Amino acid sequence: MILQRLLFLLLFLSINYQAYSQIPAPDLYCVKGDTVHWDLPVVNCGAVQSYELYYALNYFGPYQLLASILDINQTEYIFNSSPGGIIYYYMTTNASCSGLSSLSSDTLDSASPLPVAIKEVTVNGNDILLSWSKGNSPETSAYIIFQGLGNGVVHALDTVTTLNFTDYNRNTSNSSYTYYIVALDRCGGTSIFSDPHSTILLSGNIDTCQKKINLQFNEYKGWPGKTSYVLLQSIDNGLEVPLDTSQNATFDIPDLQDDKEYCFRIRAISEDMLQVSYSNVLCFHSRISKTITSLCVFDIENSLGNSNMDSMMITFKTNQDIPIQSLYLKESKDIATIATMQEVAIPVFNNKVSLASTGEVTYYQFISLDVCGNRVESEIFSNLIVNAMLRPDNSVDISWNSMEWGNGTVVEYVVERINTSIDKKVIGTVGNDELEYTDHLIVEKDNQTRYCYQVIGKVESSCNKNQRIEVLSNIVCVEKTAGAYMANAFIPGGNFAEFKPIFYFSESIADYEMLIFDRYGNKVYTTNNPEKGWNGNKLNQSNQPMPNGVYSYYVRIKSGNGSEQILKGGLTLIR
Repeated sequence: MILQRLLFLLLFLSINYQAYSQIPAPDLYCVKGDTVHWDLPVVNCGAVQSYELYYALNYFGPYQLLASILDINQTEYIFNSSPGGIIYYYMTTNASCSGLSSLSSDTLDSASPLPVAIKEVTVNGNDILLSWSKGNSPETSAYIIFQGLGNGVVHALDTVTTLNFTDYNRNTSNSSYTYYIVALDRCGGTSIFSDPHSTILLSGNIDTCQKKINLQFNEYKGWPGKTSYVLLQSIDNGLEVPLDTSQNATFDIPDLQDDKEYCFRIRAISEDMLQVSYSNVLCFHSRISKTITSLCVFDIENSLGNSNMDSMMITFKTNQDIPIQSLYLKESKDIATIATMQEVAIPVFNNKVSLASTGEVTYYQFISLDVCGNRVESEIFSNLIVNAMLRPDNSVDISWNSMEWGNGTVVEYVVERINTSIDKKVIGTVGNDELEYTDHLIVEKDNQTRYCYQVIGKVESSCNKNQRIEVLSNIVCVEKTAGAYMANAFIPGGNFAEFKPIFYFSESIADYEMLIFDRYGNKVYTTNNPEKGWNGNKLNQSNQPMPNGVYSYYVRIKSGNGSEQILKGGLTLIR
């Protein structure tokens, strides 16, 4: 009886092994152009006879046999007669495995991998955690993580094979970060970028006079539908608890206790409640702040490496160096109207603010409001705008506006000539009542065609008695563009031995051509040398003198900056 059961069990296992074992297919992993790539399968049930490659022009078929691969070590196939468009492929293995069916590989297409979907990006201290779905393309083998830098610019961070990534040591308290994911196959093919997802940046201010904290945050970007937000709060490093729920981007926390450390962060929840993202942690101390009674500009730094001075960093000094909580700006092109201009709130950090240059003479005034609403106005001051004009006598007239500085005195202006971003030379210093300077160029010594200038206004301010404030102007450049004047008559052997252009800024000539034609349109002279002219003879072996009459000229002058001047006209040859 026991022996019969054992025989029955062996027969059952044999039948089931044959029923459920199958011949493995090649691992079809990518299609690049018209070339199909695969990894060889491990077939233990019998000898491999061939690999069968099928294709179709539609995912649902019909599929037809493209090739029987008889070389069992072959790992790629080129579809030489490809009809173009998106083609779908799958493979099977033909092996001498009696009674076993063949498995089919994944079906791949010749298109790029499909994009993946980011699940969430979330802040964890100074790190940012990303996770995403695998995607619907079986050929995907890795993922490229990109950070968005704004204005359509992205930066590749890493390539991973997992479905998560940590971006370490980010300035999560001051910036929101945007990420994209791109799917990658083993042939180097990539998907389009995923939809971007951006972290939540929490910011805010405290009003210790009204015992209230106001918080703002940028909404989470990336999830479809409405996102809900929960404000989490902890006091003096205590337990973090939910404080409020909102779909808006602001929260107010009233009734603060004195001398407490309040810390907050935002928890965002997707509409389907499957994904969660956290903001940075923002903390405030509820100790009452000092009151600002004076506000003045202490220093100005221009943006480094920017020839147009697009921005300037302004540092303020307050009584007892009290931090500025809120700052507003009034600006005008006319000092007489600045008092009536609208006040615009601007961000301030460590008593510093970045101010964009307008490119025009502009007057500024700042207004600070401390935590108790005390209003203090700064002095009125202006930027420094320089202009330059190149004259035909190789001199450059440089001029600038008279700077305004309410709590100080403009002592002098320093004029610099700039050859490169680091090669600057002071060419003149003038008093505060002089607003122009002339630079006489020495062409034979420098042989340059482009000259750039910057003016520095030096200010003695009551805010900064230890050193002068230096206010940099914009950088202005002039460039020599070659040109010429043409005579309308020519006497060989006269005052001018040859007929040629009278050049100005000839050192800028990069390419030149002069042609002379007779009245019938025949070319009688040509040259590419601006130093050479026409002597009135025909340019041939006989060099015969041309008769009196009217001739036409064509002159093309191209400068090193790419500009081009064409001169056409007639001249009378007189002998």
